[in-house]
Amino acid sequence: MRNIIFDLDGTLIDSRPGIFAGIAHAMARLELPVPDPVGLNWVIGPPLETVMRDLLAPHSDDRVGLAALYYREYYAKVGLYDAQPYGGIMDLLVNLNSRGRTLFVGTSKLTPFARTILGHFGLSRHLSAIHGATPGDQGHDKADLFREVLDEHRLDPSETVVVGDRRYDVAGALACGLAIVGVTYGYGDLEELRTAGARILADSPADLVGIL
Repeated sequence: MRNIIFDLDGTLIDSRPGIFAGIAHAMARLELPVPDPVGLNWVIGPPLETVMRDLLAPHSDDRVGLAALYYREYYAKVGLYDAQPYGGIMDLLVNLNSRGRTLFVGTSKLTPFARTILGHFGLSRHLSAIHGATPGDQGHDKADLFREVLDEHRLDPSETVVVGDRRYDVAGALACGLAIVGVTYGYGDLEELRTAGARILADSPADLVGIL
């Protein structure tokens, strides 16, 4: 595979602390109960508006746009820096660059946030492009995002693989006719990835070196 599209959260970086803090901040601003972090991994991966809609539904609250605004206000200033690349990720990207692979990021995170955090940790210099969401992209799923990457960069689907940790990455890749490698060190578990259709799995960034 000449082209590799990486998911961001749970694949290149562990962003859980900042995301959970942003959720807590948004719920507190709405004067709603702050969810217990235990079992909250499901909020990492889907579009933010989808997450907020699901969090607000038990409270019969429809302030999805306001919740997303409060989250992004916090995340832009504090939360996005409360993350860390997974061990071995930098070595992985350097290795793939040296072997002539063209690397991209496709994430549900807002594009400016993704660019900032990848630049902050020195990862962006290994990437050809970073594609993310724009505010209000409620219907913009991973399949749409991957098609955007394919079309803009004129990539051959038969030479392109997606690497991600959640079922959204798997479903998006399969919908676009792309190969998919699921990573089990992120926020989705083995059962989720296999059920979604991932057949090639990596337990660590080091495993990806041999696979990719």
